[in-house]
Amino acid sequence: MIKVNWSFVDKIVYINLAKRTDRRESIEFQLKKMAVPPEKIIRFEAIERDEGALGCVMSHVAVLTMAKENNWQNVLILEDDMIFNDDEESHDRINYFFSSLTSIDWDAGFLSGSYFNIEQQHGCFYKISCSYLSNSYIVNQHYYDEIIDVFGVSIEKMNEGVSRYKCSLDIFWHHMMWRDNWFAIYPCVGYQLVDMSDIEGYTTDRVSYFSRTIDEM
Repeated sequence: MIKVNWSFVDKIVYINLAKRTDRRESIEFQLKKMAVPPEKIIRFEAIERDEGALGCVMSHVAVLTMAKENNWQNVLILEDDMIFNDDEESHDRINYFFSSLTSIDWDAGFLSGSYFNIEQQHGCFYKISCSYLSNSYIVNQHYYDEIIDVFGVSIEKMNEGVSRYKCSLDIFWHHMMWRDNWFAIYPCVGYQLVDMSDIEGYTTDRVSYFSRTIDEM
């Protein structure tokens, strides 16, 4: 089995609500399965709000602030419903992706997501300008302030009563993708667990979102 070389990633932070011990078990199993060095892993206790999407973006901002304050070179943010593929090809794609980032100016990148607009650079390394779902993305150190500011506007809008469908973090980051250097692994190397969503209030099955063909995007 091909092993992922995690040396490129400074820290991996997974976001997990205190009450979701089932999700904590799941993501910790995933990280162990992927042979992530334990010293790189940090659990962030998710911020809970009545509006789950608000707590979500607040949690992401808190993690990015933590990364900034600790001067991490980069941070891979995972939500606790991330499931990594088990196949060698996916592991190889992760290594290829990390290696590609070392030789290019980059701001952020996806290991998986609900992609809609991607452009191949080489191999499985793609430029991306539209993607939803924030279950696995990496942010470069110089970009922390930029993304914190944009997510901050998302928080402000939700606090003003704007619908989360118009101002969630994975809506607000699109203009950054068009403008800046965001990249993605394609095909995705993971997907979102089929499970009860604390944001939606029901069981969500978005597995197909992570396996769209180019023609379906």
